[in-house]
Amino acid sequence: MVKVSLSNCNPHATYKKAILDLKTQRCIMDDSEEIAFQSLGKVGFTHALLTHSTAPKEQCVFVYEYDDFDGLLHAAKFIYGILVRAYHPDKCQITVKPSKRYLRVKKSYLIPFSADYTKAAKILLSLDTFNTVVSQVQGHAFQFQDCLVLDTTLTMADLPAEVNGDLLYQPNQEITEFCRQEDEIDRYEVRYMGRELGFGVYARKNIRKGTMIGQYTGVQKANDLEDIAYAYSQYNSGFKWHTNARYYGNITRFINHAMHASERGFAVQNKGVRGANIIPVRHNVQGNNVVIYFADEDIAIGAPLLVDYGVDYYGHDANILLLTQNAKLIDSQGKKIANCIAARRALLRIMANCGVKQARIALMRRPVMALLLSMALVLGLNQMAKSLDFWYAI
Repeated sequence: MVKVSLSNCNPHATYKKAILDLKTQRCIMDDSEEIAFQSLGKVGFTHALLTHSTAPKEQCVFVYEYDDFDGLLHAAKFIYGILVRAYHPDKCQITVKPSKRYLRVKKSYLIPFSADYTKAAKILLSLDTFNTVVSQVQGHAFQFQDCLVLDTTLTMADLPAEVNGDLLYQPNQEITEFCRQEDEIDRYEVRYMGRELGFGVYARKNIRKGTMIGQYTGVQKANDLEDIAYAYSQYNSGFKWHTNARYYGNITRFINHAMHASERGFAVQNKGVRGANIIPVRHNVQGNNVVIYFADEDIAIGAPLLVDYGVDYYGHDANILLLTQNAKLIDSQGKKIANCIAARRALLRIMANCGVKQARIALMRRPVMALLLSMALVLGLNQMAKSLDFWYAI
């Protein structure tokens, strides 16, 4: 059962509010009188959603494809406009998908990258190389995507029980304009944190408190319960699914966890643990949640970007990994996590196979050093032998 509340756009009408029950096709007017959908016009009730769709009322299968971010935001009006108009909304099946044009990233980004989280990035990875490195390290396909993707087939059962239809027409120009822009990759860099954490994000420039870091991108899909480790749920919107960045996402997807100031307590005060300096803010834009990361404090060059994943992510008793002020990894008990050389060399081999010259040089460094040490040792032994021969000769 889905109920859509609407405010009357006709200021001269008697009724000011209607709650539409999509299944029964009945309306509750001003929380009192009940009438049929077809009678809304007779009582002077008007709303843009009621006339948004022009599809045949008997049609049950629909496909909506969008080319840009504005088209994605239009999807909620398309879905609810169809359901309000249809003779049998409970039988409707609606597919929403991006066009190939939409899925093209806004520019050919180069990702600043470091194979060691204690060192600043000196390598620029193309998106193809970055996608391959992340995919092989994490064991599943990943693709950098700088825009939110809504790609799903849904029915009325996949929608929230209650929806504020007025919010479908509530724009947010500032957030919409920000999401249209290219990602400012040059302000950040990705560093490899080791086998336990994977990757992390660090500042390449000073970032002032209140700065919009980026949109949390990912894929929105009905019944997407496979893995919500990289997901944000919808709140007070027209949908009830997640924005999942497990397989598609941008730089924000790699920002690691830290406790927020209000939750740090003993761990921060006594172990020098870094706290969260990023805060996620959900914005309801035309019925869809858009998550924007903001800087919660001034962030200096070289500092990690950290966001509080929340108790629901780890649980109350989880042994989570944290970063200290002096750039060390520790667990919840304060035990230091060693920088795994084997994991780092495995990463370098992946990068070398992708043609990254710096990775090939780094891999050659150890055997070359070993060869030089061996040669020095041999030369040293030969010199010692000659010295002994000379000594005995005397």
